[in-house]
Amino acid sequence: PTATRPPASGQVQVQATSNVWCRSGPALYYDALASLQPGDRVEVLGQYHDEARGAYWLVRTPQGITCWLPSRYTTVAHGDPTQMPWVTPPPPPPVAFLVGIERISRCRDRRGLTLWIRNEGTRVLESVDVKIEGPGQAYTYTIGLDQRNGFEWWLNCEAGARVERLLPGETGLITIATPGRELSGEPLTVTIKACTENNLQGQCLERRLWLPVP
Repeated sequence: PTATRPPASGQVQVQATSNVWCRSGPALYYDALASLQPGDRVEVLGQYHDEARGAYWLVRTPQGITCWLPSRYTTVAHGDPTQMPWVTPPPPPPVAFLVGIERISRCRDRRGLTLWIRNEGTRVLESVDVKIEGPGQAYTYTIGLDQRNGFEWWLNCEAGARVERLLPGETGLITIATPGRELSGEPLTVTIKACTENNLQGQCLERRLWLPVP
């Protein structure tokens, strides 16, 4: 066992409650700079909150690394981190996006899961590929190779909409057909790849997420 150094006078600290990455910015698409384990303490330098990204602390690790830590994986160890200054995050990388579940879509015997995807980067997103895995089964949404390459969704028995690209800051929808399967209440693993050119070319980012279905 190693002794924990007491905090300096006036220093605010939080403690990790689980294994968590500390990143170069306040979102999952930023690079991981440090890994914290339960019980690790870090000094809080500032805070940031966004409705889509969530709440983050800007922290300094005992090794001197400055990085962003999601507050939901921490508990207060010393002082009051909510009184720390608000900090403007660094610019996002060229290809960056956030993903979440929009709704369960139904049409007679058809079932589908509709996801939202928001372009958080500085480049246009032109194509996307998604795979969702539930208990015992996997479903795939794959773009065609016919230059349509868009973001398409449907709601119940009505055709939804289609957009060919997502500009920075825009949000699109994707419906993955799940034939004969009702996914409500199931834990899903979602692997999504988005690229700056058609047919999954150009600069790409692939993320693997765990999304519980309400």
